[in-house]
Amino acid sequence: MKCLSKISLFKFSITCLAFVGFLLLPCQIQAQRAVEIKSKDDLSHKSGKLGAYRALVIGINDYQDKKIPALKTAVNDAKDFADLLQTRYGFEVSLLLDRQATRQTIMDRMRDLAANTSPDESVLIYFAGHGEVDRVLNDGWWVPADAIGGNSATYLDNMFVQRVMRGMKARHVLLVSDSCYSGTLFGESRSLPPLIDDRYYLNLYNEKSRWGMTSGNKTPVSDSGSGGHSIFAYQLIKALTKNEKPYITTQELYSQIAPIIANNSEQQPLCSPVRDTGDQGGGFVFVASTTAVLPSSYMKKSLPQADSDDLLRQKAALEQERQQLAMAKRPSVSTAGETGRDGRFIAYNNGTVSDTRTGLMWAAKDNESNINWANAKSYCENYRGGGYSDWRMPTQNELAGLYDAGKSRPGACNTSYPIHVATELIDITCLTPWASETRGSEAAFFDFNGGGRHWTPQSRDNGIRALPVRFGK
Repeated sequence: MKCLSKISLFKFSITCLAFVGFLLLPCQIQAQRAVEIKSKDDLSHKSGKLGAYRALVIGINDYQDKKIPALKTAVNDAKDFADLLQTRYGFEVSLLLDRQATRQTIMDRMRDLAANTSPDESVLIYFAGHGEVDRVLNDGWWVPADAIGGNSATYLDNMFVQRVMRGMKARHVLLVSDSCYSGTLFGESRSLPPLIDDRYYLNLYNEKSRWGMTSGNKTPVSDSGSGGHSIFAYQLIKALTKNEKPYITTQELYSQIAPIIANNSEQQPLCSPVRDTGDQGGGFVFVASTTAVLPSSYMKKSLPQADSDDLLRQKAALEQERQQLAMAKRPSVSTAGETGRDGRFIAYNNGTVSDTRTGLMWAAKDNESNINWANAKSYCENYRGGGYSDWRMPTQNELAGLYDAGKSRPGACNTSYPIHVATELIDITCLTPWASETRGSEAAFFDFNGGGRHWTPQSRDNGIRALPVRFGK
């Protein structure tokens, strides 16, 4: 779908990518076979052990602000994808098209999914429409139907989508985006194993997952393709339609469609876990329905219709919650003043330091003592520096953003090794603060001596610190 510029609106038929991070190579399946899982944890619909599958599907061609160019394929993409999910794979689908897809309605539906899904369910969120990017702050947005062109305050920030994915109770969450930029959400990709067998599907389903699949990298992607669809949507729908196996994962789909899209266009789809959302090594598994395929008319009848009174109540409740949240995050010292600058970093007299490049706010000092991962997480989340209540543990990438090999200070934590931090305004008292990512019994940390990202048992406390961070003011 076309991308919007803060300066002007481009007049070409393109789609842009929403949730992108690292350029990923297409996954290759070296071997695979049809499976028939016969364990107590069988993934079939008949087993009664498979949690519900839910989907929120959004497609926007026509925008209320006529300064925003109309698209050609987004609505058709969304309709056919929703139909396929319901009839072939047994999803409960909520569909928002064109003027239904306002910023408030999209947020309400996503919040509803976050609040009302259970731990054994799987959730898919699909967006086709315009996207926008701020290359200075490396931030991106979806552009809802009621957006005002050039006004990012009327867009839907990708950080909100990230928070929804992080807060969702569902076992599996998959974001599929055929829109524009974001650049910050993806973590490290995982390769497919040499053999796709029964245990592979079972293990993926049993572990929590938070994945994204996008139509391209940080460049515009096509709004046209085949059959009234974008090239990405056409190949995705085709792959899911032609699939004859009882199970297929996101990575398998990606491995099929990415080479075709890349060889026939200028875009390279991406597929990876979304960072800092709680991925635990699982994967989204599409399970073919064992029942007869339902007609598309049934899907249209079964989709929930928005009730205007209910929407008004939701809006009123959301506005009240926003006001309460704003009060909770307001600094206790409203007159907090600037106490120093160091390049892109600004220190304030309330004990916080803002990074003007990333938009993050850091505690001016870590906890100053050895601490294990669980206690570090608690320390960060209960930190109240500056009067803010939304502090958290940083990710590896966020900590890496503070590393600068060209700057050095004397070794900390009773070591002779130098520490390389981009600013003197943040006091890191040891070489290795904890990061939020976990895998099994291990957790990540970042090494400010060598600049590496490492893993260690969560129970370890020797030489590791807690450094709180939050999204900026």
